[in-house]
Amino acid sequence: MIAFELHIMFKREMLERQNQIATDFERSAAELDGLRTYDDPSEGDHTMWREFQKLLRADKRFRRRLFFPGVWLVSFSKYSEAGHTG
Repeated sequence: MIAFELHIMFKREMLERQNQIATDFERSAAELDGLRTYDDPSEGDHTMWREFQKLLRADKRFRRRLFFPGVWLVSFSKYSEAGHTG
């Protein structure tokens, strides 16, 4: 149950990050084309969308490597507690 909830939250967070990267890419492309400018200083991260995409991929790999062995350990410990050894 906990692993399922963690997996759902992980997928939701990844979708939010991917949407942010896509939005930043569109903003950056629009600025390069000269179509619009963004004056809000808090939105300066959109010019670094490639770097954020690399960080997202690294985070996904790390979490995947952590999640699946964790699920295996939880499942194995529940199996062992039930008296099923060997």
